[in-house]
Amino acid sequence: MENENKVRQLGGYFSLIKKRLHVAEKNNPATFDILNLSEAQTLILMGPEGSMTMSEIAEATHLSLSSATGIVDKLEGKQFVRRERSNEDRRIVNVVLTKEGVRFQHVIKEGQLSLMRDMLNALDSQEQDQLIRLLGKIAANFSTILEE
Repeated sequence: MENENKVRQLGGYFSLIKKRLHVAEKNNPATFDILNLSEAQTLILMGPEGSMTMSEIAEATHLSLSSATGIVDKLEGKQFVRRERSNEDRRIVNVVLTKEGVRFQHVIKEGQLSLMRDMLNALDSQEQDQLIRLLGKIAANFSTILEE
């Protein structure tokens, strides 16, 4: 198979996987009626620290500051986050997960892990190891490119 065909085939596979991930996040029964996809992704992005500035959220989500603010407004209204002004610079707004936000973050992550288990279950043990090794190699290459 020539390289261009491989590129197209890989693109098709990634498109299918992306759609499946999107459907899984959108239809997570624990969050379906409570969070939209952007809100769920923002909770996950906040990571174990559970705190980010508004600018960091906008950058991490690749959204404008005003769009990120709209997402945070919704999360704050649902009591998943709260805003805190920085003591050093009052212009900086930190967004902090509440206890309920942390709980939902775990629910979302468990849904993602369940999907990853389903994906791995389609492969035998050797294929799983090979997939993880190859994706690790690709991720390492991406990390190098992003650092440049």
